[in-house]
Amino acid sequence: FKTMGAIFWPDLGRLNIKNPIWQIVGIPFRDEPEWESGQIVVDRLRCMNALRLAWAYNRNRKVFYQHVYGDKETFHLAFRKLELPVAIPQRGPELLKRTLLQYTFDGELLFQHRARPKWRLFGANEAIPGFLFHEECLRYLDELRRSWNVGLKRGGRFYCAESDPDVLKLVEELKVGQWSWRPKHMSSRTISFGCNGLIQPTHIGQEVVWDLVRSSDGREWLLRVVREFGNSSLLLRISSDLWQEVEGTTGYVGVKLSRVIRSA
Repeated sequence: FKTMGAIFWPDLGRLNIKNPIWQIVGIPFRDEPEWESGQIVVDRLRCMNALRLAWAYNRNRKVFYQHVYGDKETFHLAFRKLELPVAIPQRGPELLKRTLLQYTFDGELLFQHRARPKWRLFGANEAIPGFLFHEECLRYLDELRRSWNVGLKRGGRFYCAESDPDVLKLVEELKVGQWSWRPKHMSSRTISFGCNGLIQPTHIGQEVVWDLVRSSDGREWLLRVVREFGNSSLLLRISSDLWQEVEGTTGYVGVKLSRVIRSA
């Protein structure tokens, strides 16, 4: 790391020579493993240009994500584009029931990356035979769950409702009945908004917590929904009893939220 300034770990797959991404980025094909982004070690000062380029690739995700799997190859392509040196352990990854095992430069186990099933903050976590420190991980999850704060409650109440009657009305409206969650080009699912800031029912990788936040101009309240793994959140704006996605929200496309059942 001191010599190279960056350490990346190899992934299981390889980018095909026919993948258009090579031409899009403007670098020749390299016959090498993809890089994992579950863990990286980077000297930010020495690698700032590559990190900025990777950020630009992700900003243009509508193009890049058609040809690569998520953000991980944007680091790979950015560092190769700028021809920056990186250190990569020689021993490749191994699978333990879809948990990716990564190793040190001496070949010793270093990381256990649960690709599937991922850790769930709200819900049961499957024990994987051979996975080390499972009980310790559960204790850390319990500690995080007990201290979890997404800006939903203060003193046991929905804090943003304490001083604003308009948002109090929205909170009570959302908590009543069931709602249809409809991403564009995807099947809908029925959800409800709990008074504790949780969305029910919860499913792996889907939306689990909610609150209300002010818009950037401070003129309105927006519904914020956060996915389980914290990698993306959504802002929705209400219009004629229909909540619709605020344009430019990361990780979503065309979500609409409408009431399906109103309970007493």
